[in-house]
Amino acid sequence: MTTLVLRALAALLVCLSAGLVGCGPGVGGTGHGEPAFSVDFFGARAASVCTSALSSALVCPAGGDPNPPGPTSPVDAGSAAVLLADSAAALRLSAEINGNLIQVEAHCDGLVFLGRWGVLPDGQARYFGSLTTPASADAQPAVLSATATVNGGLSVQLTDAAGARLYGPLGLQRVDMLPPRAGCP
Repeated sequence: MTTLVLRALAALLVCLSAGLVGCGPGVGGTGHGEPAFSVDFFGARAASVCTSALSSALVCPAGGDPNPPGPTSPVDAGSAAVLLADSAAALRLSAEINGNLIQVEAHCDGLVFLGRWGVLPDGQARYFGSLTTPASADAQPAVLSATATVNGGLSVQLTDAAGARLYGPLGLQRVDMLPPRAGCP
């Protein structure tokens, strides 16, 4: 009887573990994790978004030295979770920033960008990562440029690795919760 109970508990633990795998790391618990293309792929180095001009639109730790003496500082961890949407009434484009990662979804087009903040050798900072589309099962390298807006939101533009515009520029505003999705044509 004890062996039967132990086997049942072991089976239950395996099932629970398998269920948690879908809640892997990443922006918003989506399970996407890291972008398919690292900042190194683009010739950039990973950096903290909280040391950038975007910090005014994010939830970054107060103070902090962008060049701390130790291995990390609170600023290195990036922003607390921030939700952004193109409209507070009918969602077509959304973004979530968590740490130094961003996930952007164009809901009607089925595009999903996942990127990490990085800086190129010439000092230009962007989100570098990968784009998935309904047309391709494989992630493609992509870059998201972002600038802070006067209303506390972001203006974003998505390009391919060669710099060709794919989406945007579009304005996003901070929201506490994502609004209902807009009807898609």
